Amino acid sequence: MSKGEIISHIGEGKYRVRQKLAVERIQQEVTRLSERIAQLAIDLPTAKLELLQAENAVKDKVRDIDLLIPDYSAGVEGARAEINKLQAELVSLQSAARQAQLRVSELIAENLAILKRRNQLESVPEGRELDAWCADYTLDLTGDVGLVDVNDEGGQGVVIQPGYDGEGVYDPARDGAMFPGLAQSGIQLYFNAAILPGVQKWMPRYRIGTISNIESDTCRVELDEATSSAQGLSINQERVLEGVPIKYMDCNGAAFEDDDRVLVRFTKSGPLVVGFAENPKSCGNIGFAFIPSGLGNPRRWWGEPFFQEDGTPINPPLGTDMGQNPSWFLRPEGTGWTINKGNESLHGRRNWLGIGEDDILSWDGPVSRAFNSFDYDRLPSEGWLSRTKPSDKVYYQGRVLLTTTTLPGGHQYVRGAALRRFGESLELMVVVADGYESNEEFQFWAVPLSETVEVQGTPQLLEAFSPTSIPGTYYSVGDWYFNASGDRAVWTFSEARDFGSFFAPGNKTFVARWSVYGSATETQLYDSRDSWGSNYRQFNSAGGTTSGTRVNLLRPIYADYVGDAEKIAYYETQGYTSNSSVSYSEYYRTDVSPNEQGQSHTLNSTTNYVGSHRLVTGDGMLILDLPDAANSVTNESGNWDLAESLTGSSSVSSSSDYSELLNIYSIDLRFQFATVRYRRFIDSASGSGSPGFGSQGEIRYEMSGNKLSETDVVILGTFGGDILFEVPVIVNKTVSSNWVVAPYVLPAPDGGTTTNVEMGISWFATPEGMWDCCGIRSRGRTAVSVWIQDPDADPVLLPDNRFNFQKLSGYDDVIDELFGRAGEEITMYSLTAI
Repeated sequence: MSKGEIISHIGEGKYRVRQKLAVERIQQEVTRLSERIAQLAIDLPTAKLELLQAENAVKDKVRDIDLLIPDYSAGVEGARAEINKLQAELVSLQSAARQAQLRVSELIAENLAILKRRNQLESVPEGRELDAWCADYTLDLTGDVGLVDVNDEGGQGVVIQPGYDGEGVYDPARDGAMFPGLAQSGIQLYFNAAILPGVQKWMPRYRIGTISNIESDTCRVELDEATSSAQGLSINQERVLEGVPIKYMDCNGAAFEDDDRVLVRFTKSGPLVVGFAENPKSCGNIGFAFIPSGLGNPRRWWGEPFFQEDGTPINPPLGTDMGQNPSWFLRPEGTGWTINKGNESLHGRRNWLGIGEDDILSWDGPVSRAFNSFDYDRLPSEGWLSRTKPSDKVYYQGRVLLTTTTLPGGHQYVRGAALRRFGESLELMVVVADGYESNEEFQFWAVPLSETVEVQGTPQLLEAFSPTSIPGTYYSVGDWYFNASGDRAVWTFSEARDFGSFFAPGNKTFVARWSVYGSATETQLYDSRDSWGSNYRQFNSAGGTTSGTRVNLLRPIYADYVGDAEKIAYYETQGYTSNSSVSYSEYYRTDVSPNEQGQSHTLNSTTNYVGSHRLVTGDGMLILDLPDAANSVTNESGNWDLAESLTGSSSVSSSSDYSELLNIYSIDLRFQFATVRYRRFIDSASGSGSPGFGSQGEIRYEMSGNKLSETDVVILGTFGGDILFEVPVIVNKTVSSNWVVAPYVLPAPDGGTTTNVEMGISWFATPEGMWDCCGIRSRGRTAVSVWIQDPDADPVLLPDNRFNFQKLSGYDDVIDELFGRAGEEITMYSLTAI
């Protein structure tokens, strides 16, 4: 952690900042060194003078000894004793000179080292300039601010402390100071390197991670891999943090979306998400819009006026039955909502979410992101169809941004829209078509917008496009969905098959891609006539075997963008391997009277399923998983003597459990939302039996024991990878203690044949009765509105054949707490983000 000084605001919470080092401590060290250098300037000459004096004393003493040598040689009395005395004094003087020489050397070395150290410290800059994001959307930071060093050490990333409500101002106790290694002593460097990994792991301060599972103001965070510069040791105690609180500006979790990169602060109470690692978002006005509607046919709604002339509330909080301006706008405020009622319904059921806080557009169309235009005639009418068919409007923040009939191209139906920001410019990218059921032509337009997001300037036609892969009629499987940056779009469509008197979806599915950087292209995704596996059989007069394989198959549903990443949703169907064998004591001939032949046979059959039926993306993101299928096992054996007495015996045991997808009501890859209708088959049996003749003289076994046959139809909804609801609407269950089965009849002998398993159809029609089905997540808030009427449902399981599910962050019971109508059936119709 360290101190920073704001130099300039680059924009959108990104700053040019000077990271300040601990120069005060460095200056203190420089001052101390300078004082020592000044003292050495005195001590060193003094020591040198003392050394010179000591060396001269040694020289004088040596000269005195040399002068006595002639007397010693001449045998002068006392000369030897004087020399011995002088030599003893010389040893003492030499020792003193040596000590003086060492003292001078030490002082010289110290002086050189201190001069070098001072030069090094004086060369350390006061700081370094860098670009850094503020952890929150504070745009007016000035002066000194606290800097976060990612992973609790320098060199692994810098983020400015959240600045909301003045919290970004530098706090020495919280932010500390960055003391460069060059300015530390060897002891300090060794100690810090030794304890660094342990401190980082067991006393963490800040980490970067990816947020998900946001619900109000808590979330799940998957931390980035983090290692210490010391020994490269891992410093995360846990990789995934659950139930992490969010504290962000004045809106907390409402600012975040799944997969945002976030800054995590570790406190005494545990981890806390305090901001973004980059590209912070404001607590903007993004919220939800819908029309409170009663479940019935025709549709009911409520709107203005909400009060009588004397101020008495009308049917609070809903207002006047079938009143004007029925839309409610909900926008986050703290942990709750600001609710604005009585709005004109200027919002569409399909929408685009951009990067900026207010970059949200909507337009009219089916609520499901994947909806084959062949099915428009199957949608409900009587008011519920409104806002489902495309129109000529693009909506922005509760107003009409563009009416496409004003474009000169003559195409009015909006089939996709986005905002594109580049440089200082802002454009509305809009795709329009001349129809919406089949065989339409698309036009791509760029419409200039002002800073206040108003149309200005002349629209530019970028491209006109019709598929060339399919001549004649085709069906649209969705709209053109843009990426968050607004410069790319993708569209899914299917082949139309001519049945003579009508067309219907055919075998092939395609995807088209367009970008501002080039023309549209087309790619085939799927052909249901391709091989999916193989079956093999071989029989002779004594019996035979069969085997089969079917691979897991990804059958494309539609293509979409999640942020700037293109993804394709698939229905992944199960693969399997199956093997069976049958043996006979005699070959049973159908052209011989039964009472002329006797036979016994044994049948064993096993099917092993691989995986389960799921909705997934091509990169493995799970949207919905149907119940896993168990192995299907059949064992049958029998023997009998078909004489006139017609006696025999048999035993059968079998079990199977598998599911299949019937319909996709609604799907939205961006939020991992899907609601489907699926069928589950459960069959189990066991018992023994005795033979008998059927109505045509054929042999049958009348079994005794227990047999369960069950076929369930279930509505299943998921959101963000979690199950929202799983509701049985049809249950056909048969339990019997006696039942009739036919023995396995051996096919004619052959030498072995192999056949291919075909894929089957590629689309699942939207069922009649899908009135409302939408799930949205925006800035950590969720809203789900589902109303389905299944005409085949069991009225005991689903009264009036209707299923209603409403979910909104902050409310345990939406109908009771938000609408004040406990027990009634109300839906958030035409739910969308605004």
